[in-house]
Amino acid sequence: LVKDFVSGLFILIENQYGVGDRVKIGNFEGNVVKITMRSTVLLDDKNNMYYISNGLIKDVTNMSQQKKS
Repeated sequence: LVKDFVSGLFILIENQYGVGDRVKIGNFEGNVVKITMRSTVLLDDKNNMYYISNGLIKDVTNMSQQKKS
């Protein structure tokens, strides 16, 4: 539980992704519909909703953020 909160805090502070962003977390890919201190919720193209514990997130690919020059 503490690991989830700490991970969620860093996700929010570091702006790794936000609601509306298209991301890939592990084997799951979709649009972020909700971020809490404990979990991230993704909705994929087939309307499957994934609830991912923030403490289990190791790698994230954010396909919505662009590198700013």
